[in-house]
Amino acid sequence: MWIHRGGSAPVSHLVWPLTVTLVIAVIAGTRIGCIMKPAVGGKLMDRQDGRPAGSVISTVNDWGESLRSLRSRDPANGSRLPLGSLVDSTGVERVPGASGRYCALLFIGSCTECATEQLLEWNRLQEEHRHVDIWVVAIEGRADLVDAFRLRHGLRTPFILGEGTNLERVCNPFFVPRVYLLDDRCRLLYVQDSYTPTRLAIAQIHKKIRELRRV
Repeated sequence: MWIHRGGSAPVSHLVWPLTVTLVIAVIAGTRIGCIMKPAVGGKLMDRQDGRPAGSVISTVNDWGESLRSLRSRDPANGSRLPLGSLVDSTGVERVPGASGRYCALLFIGSCTECATEQLLEWNRLQEEHRHVDIWVVAIEGRADLVDAFRLRHGLRTPFILGEGTNLERVCNPFFVPRVYLLDDRCRLLYVQDSYTPTRLAIAQIHKKIRELRRV
């Protein structure tokens, strides 16, 4: 894990912890339901303090609404993403689509060790499809720490520095890791859904790239 900027954690770092909390709440709610009894009007009341049950349902509904709100900010398939000029951890300028090549992006957060398996798969994808720009986007982190992590794990995939860019605003990586595929004009061809595991999303990117080569 590299050192990242201070302040409160971004939304992307809260999605999975909140999901775990939700699962625990649902499980706990199921068990609590076993010790509840009907009250006047058919409502369930907690046997200990007599308050109406339903906090778990409210949590589920609130979480579902939050997730829908986050997903609504995703760029639409086929839309052109104005990513501009980017810089990788070695200081090299990289412009998506400038070389007439397709571009695949894997966004990661500050917990790099949490995504090591996906990064190794992404690196294998880059080695197999050298005609495509396959990059990692480090949402936060100093260039020297990012590059040290890349070298330590033997990753040849360029690591784009996300800080100071519009990548988060344009791409909406509200959970990480998250993958995207763009054509040579920076139009969105694929974005990983929040319900799709990253490993499966990488396999789908691999399939799409192979299909594009046959066109």
